[in-house]
Amino acid sequence: MATHKVMVKVLSILFLFFGLQLAVASENTSSKILSETVNVMRSQYGMAHIEATSLYGLAYGNAYAQAQAQDHICILADGYLRNRGQRAEYLGPDRQLNDNAHVISDFGYRILDVYGRTQRHYSELSDDTQALAEGFAAGYNRFLAEVNLGHEKLGKECLDASWVMPIDAVDVVAGILSLGIQSSSGRFVPVFVQAHPGEQDEWRPSLVKNMVRNSWEMNLVQTDFSIPEHQ
Repeated sequence: MATHKVMVKVLSILFLFFGLQLAVASENTSSKILSETVNVMRSQYGMAHIEATSLYGLAYGNAYAQAQAQDHICILADGYLRNRGQRAEYLGPDRQLNDNAHVISDFGYRILDVYGRTQRHYSELSDDTQALAEGFAAGYNRFLAEVNLGHEKLGKECLDASWVMPIDAVDVVAGILSLGIQSSSGRFVPVFVQAHPGEQDEWRPSLVKNMVRNSWEMNLVQTDFSIPEHQ
């Protein structure tokens, strides 16, 4: 028990040393101004612990903490750019020389329309989900504002990059939904873009008749049954 108390005390000191308080102001659906203080505390291992009194504040602190880990902000920003289909606009057409990777990504994600579909159905989400999405977007944007003031820094991969820009709640939800297609539709993005079905019915599959007939002939077995009369 004594050891447990000592560890709690040590961790508390470490949390205070690495702690950050964020004053949060938000506007809810009833147009009332909400304010709270969100505590973002880090252990000696850099693990963020967030204290808030609302879902909005919790997501706000989570976004700020993730962005504050400078290697994450560039990954997050690129993901939002990808989902909007804007990589080529900001990064150029290629990831490597003449591979058109960013053009292919943009066309593919515009075909999938993850951002657009999220935008059209956003109002159908629960109040709690919207609070989390809006809080995360606000926390992310707060971090970018602190970067502009010189209080925080971007990671080296996106330092001074114009494509690191404010987001909205739709970006947050679309980013989560896009994770669900990374191992399914997302894998087929190059195929969607490069597909050339032709102008007629060339794309339709057809059976090879000879192969089908031979298959039947090889597997056809005739069996005679002798059924006794019912007594």
